Amino acid sequence: MTKVSIIIPIYNQAQYLSETLDSVLAQSHSDWECVIADDGSSDGTKEVAMEYCKKDKRFKYIYQENQGPSVARNNGIQNSHGEFILPLDSDDLIAKDYLREALEVFEKNPKTKLVYCYAELFGVKTGFWNIPKYDYEKLLFGNMIFCTAMYQRADYDKTSGYNPNMRKGLEDWDFWLSLIGRDDIVYRIPKVHFYYRIRNKSRNDGLNNEGAEVEKLYKQIYDNHSGLYAHMANPIYSDYQLRRKSQMIIDRDEEICKYKKELHKIIREREREMQIVTSSKFWKLRNLCLQLKFALLSPIKFWKKYFKKPAYLADSFFRSIKNEGFGVTAIRFWNFVVHGKGTLDPRAIAAKEEYADLSTVLANFKKK
Repeated sequence: MTKVSIIIPIYNQAQYLSETLDSVLAQSHSDWECVIADDGSSDGTKEVAMEYCKKDKRFKYIYQENQGPSVARNNGIQNSHGEFILPLDSDDLIAKDYLREALEVFEKNPKTKLVYCYAELFGVKTGFWNIPKYDYEKLLFGNMIFCTAMYQRADYDKTSGYNPNMRKGLEDWDFWLSLIGRDDIVYRIPKVHFYYRIRNKSRNDGLNNEGAEVEKLYKQIYDNHSGLYAHMANPIYSDYQLRRKSQMIIDRDEEICKYKKELHKIIREREREMQIVTSSKFWKLRNLCLQLKFALLSPIKFWKKYFKKPAYLADSFFRSIKNEGFGVTAIRFWNFVVHGKGTLDPRAIAAKEEYADLSTVLANFKKK
């Protein structure tokens, strides 16, 4: 069987290490070794690592003074013996068939330079990790391959390894630019075999915001690979700025839409609540009491508010009593004052009834 060397650099991540090493132990491809490269941890990392070394001889622990993840990865690889290399961060996980299926790709096409897979997020944030498809031209301006991708040890030896000057981050992207050529074959397995942990705070938190540190890292990548960008006018950081600002606009618009939806939901709920209240008998009785109170305390204002033409409406009121009786007029008065419906003018009522009769006649005529 083909041996794979899994390289795990670690610095004060003992609380996650056991879970990561368990995912290594679960591999269906059994011919592997796992080198745990301790970058000067002080949190009990050694004790956890040594426990697994006693449990399975395929684990190996090495220690160095704190020099950064690039040096730790390089030391781990130098102390390994596998034909293939798979870097793995100390808080991430791999699926049980990742090694086996990645090796199958290399067996089918030995000219393959790099193999990776689909990924999922877990931890503070979960779900499918939507990473753009590999494209060499796009790789020059942004990384779309996570660090846990498999490559041949012979290809690693042709490079200078992971660059120590990328101590603050992006060392995997910097290494891919050294490892992969424009015409090399990079294959992504169409299955989720890698799980990337999202924590509240990580080494890459500072890279999510614009600032001097990000500018230094992008400038360092440009300097490390100036030959790749020789035909361009140092566009790497400018491209990053443009993409970052575009993403900020998209995030802001999504946040605004989210707030709008929440606001509309609250308004609809309040409208339903008000509709229930205003349709209740208690609310109608309340309105009647307020109207009677207004009529008793301010009769002149009440009269002006509800009867803009007092003489005309008074005449209509008494004519309605004379023609239709006090009972019918009282009901109309109630509907008019309390509910704001109908009219007190008998002429308007008669016209409405006449119109209704005419509509009935026309309807009957159409039927004939």
